[in-house]
Amino acid sequence: MKPRGAIMEAFLKGGPMKDFDIIDCHVHLGPALYMHVPDSGPEGMVKVLDAMGVSMACVSHSVGMVSDWKTGNDLLIEAVKQYPSRIWGYTFCNPRYPSEIQKEMQRCAAAGLQGLKIHPDFHKTPADSPLYDVVYDFALQENRLMLLHYSSSPGPYAGASLFRNVLKKFPTLRCIMAHSLPDTTAVDTAVEFFGKYENVYFDLSNAFQPGVIEYACKKLGASRLLYGSDGCWGAMEPRLGLVCCASIDEQEKILIIGKNIKSLINV
Repeated sequence: MKPRGAIMEAFLKGGPMKDFDIIDCHVHLGPALYMHVPDSGPEGMVKVLDAMGVSMACVSHSVGMVSDWKTGNDLLIEAVKQYPSRIWGYTFCNPRYPSEIQKEMQRCAAAGLQGLKIHPDFHKTPADSPLYDVVYDFALQENRLMLLHYSSSPGPYAGASLFRNVLKKFPTLRCIMAHSLPDTTAVDTAVEFFGKYENVYFDLSNAFQPGVIEYACKKLGASRLLYGSDGCWGAMEPRLGLVCCASIDEQEKILIIGKNIKSLINV
């Protein structure tokens, strides 16, 4: 166990971590499906960011994920306009509307949403389906960062092998595998399937197994790991604590809590 460093001490004090540059790479505005999430609009999110000392959240909208994708994108556009220095937006892309998806991505990009998000599980479309190719092509042509809903275990829609097929076809795609490293087995899968792709990053929102962040730093390198909370689908604070209290070097923590994602979103 490494001695407590400044980042751990600041987190354990419970107040805003004002001395560190912290950006959450994976957040949702609400409401969320099948759970009560009070105050999950942009004002509530910014209050939480302020309380934690998080400078910016990279956000997609839950409505766009589970209900009406265009309405969710509209709500996020308004949130980005309201808090342009605090909320960075991912356009939700629904492959079940193939004749509309290109126009929707262009509309949202013009309105200020800079990233792209897909959720193969909710939209019941395998990640390597040709229906997603227009999204991957757009991301490459426009140099857009993608947040990919991902499962480290085998699955019919978002499993690691499906995203490996995507990377074989689009090897330079800049992307984040969401909630991708819950345990050391998942880290080994990430190394095996995506280790050679330096443009693939991994968020730590479900890195709950003791020692998994330390293991991921050794196997993947801290430069490919990102703090993400999956809020409001999960509490933002303990996910930050997973990184702040990990037994890794301070410089590794600095990369993970903000520096890595900051270089990807150019802020």
